[in-house]
Amino acid sequence: TTTTTTTTSTSTTEEANIPIEILIVDTEASKELQCGICLQLLQRPRQCKNGHLFCQECIERCLMKNQVCPSCRCFLSFVELGRSLFVERHLRQLKLYCSNRFKQVILPPTTTTTTTNNNNNLTMRKKQEEGETYEVDERGCNEICTLESLMIHFSICGYTMVQCKHSIKCGTYRRHDIENHYKTTCAYRPVSCPHCLVDVLVDSLSEHEEVCLKAPVKCSTCFASLLRFELQEHEKEKCMMSLVSCPFSDSGCSKMMLRKDINKHVTENAIDHLILMQCSFSSQIKNLTSELKLKDEKIQALEKARDSKKHEAKIIWNVENYSVARKKNYLQSEKFQFAGFPWFIGFYTDGDNDDCRGYISIYLFLDEKYAPKNKSVSIEFTIRFINQKDPLLSIKKDFKITFPIVAADSSKRKSGWGDRRALKNTHLDATRNLGFILDDDCLHVELDLSLKHTQWLL
Repeated sequence: TTTTTTTTSTSTTEEANIPIEILIVDTEASKELQCGICLQLLQRPRQCKNGHLFCQECIERCLMKNQVCPSCRCFLSFVELGRSLFVERHLRQLKLYCSNRFKQVILPPTTTTTTTNNNNNLTMRKKQEEGETYEVDERGCNEICTLESLMIHFSICGYTMVQCKHSIKCGTYRRHDIENHYKTTCAYRPVSCPHCLVDVLVDSLSEHEEVCLKAPVKCSTCFASLLRFELQEHEKEKCMMSLVSCPFSDSGCSKMMLRKDINKHVTENAIDHLILMQCSFSSQIKNLTSELKLKDEKIQALEKARDSKKHEAKIIWNVENYSVARKKNYLQSEKFQFAGFPWFIGFYTDGDNDDCRGYISIYLFLDEKYAPKNKSVSIEFTIRFINQKDPLLSIKKDFKITFPIVAADSSKRKSGWGDRRALKNTHLDATRNLGFILDDDCLHVELDLSLKHTQWLL
């Protein structure tokens, strides 16, 4: 049978929850302050009318089963439980050792004993579980406190074990030793670099100093003392013992010398340097001239391409719901501007006279009402009916004309030019699936315009 006893402790140490009975200085005197049920030191003492003392938790647990005093068997209810002010005062003044006086000791398990019953071949095993106890720590605290002051003392006790604030890897130290640990032995304590004043871990200080930009170093050639961040600029521009090229190396001088000898070299070879500079400048001028010529040609080509785009245009006209729109006989696009003139496309869905019935008659019109007066424009244009299945089968019509158009009879002027028999209506029958009209019932017309010239009319 294993019996487990739950004890109450006033200690808050992380290492152990020490039972309060171990901390009592006068154990004999404390026997009078034991609970009559758990036989431990009274916790919140309560008494019956005959003065028998119990822990409040213990007696209330008993009264839930049977409302009699466990000691004298007198009737006892929850209401009749009374406090003992004398005992409470005595408990508060009870002398206790600081919990840091003791250290925890783990007991090894006892040797297992085995009993064998030969009659029924049963094996009986008996084993004491691993346990723990406490013993006096010779280096621990010897302070004696009252129960009511114990927690206050423990919070400031120099023997309390505390965790290093810099790293849990350091472990724990007694409170009165922790400051010395922070200053001398902690490998994770921050220290200031003596050169740049940046905080680094003490173990990393030597590594930091090897790369610290404000640490003192020496130039490997002239042995001058300077800071590390100045070293690169010193070696590149200031070190008198560095090997450097001639200041006129871009002009062709290939001599190498120590920086301290540059002035001497320049003075002694001034004429040679002038000749090299003259040859270098002549070559540079020639190269720059060639580059400028190439760039000028590119600029002219770009300007030509830009101007050509200004005199070309593409108009796309999508005639939607063509099966319905064709019933109007005449369809017209939105107006657009080209070369400073207003235009629009128009076509007759069944020809514009009896000779071209069954065909689309399509024209490019100049809106003469809003066109510039006394000015003509010569253009080339192409009208395409797009075959949506195969663009190579698209119908294309090319024209070249000057607007306004003058008829044979000079008194009559025409405003449009195109083809009366541009496309058979049978090509636009969606049921024949020739590609000009698909399921979207849309006819696609494209117009490419190219300006040739404009001129004023007398």
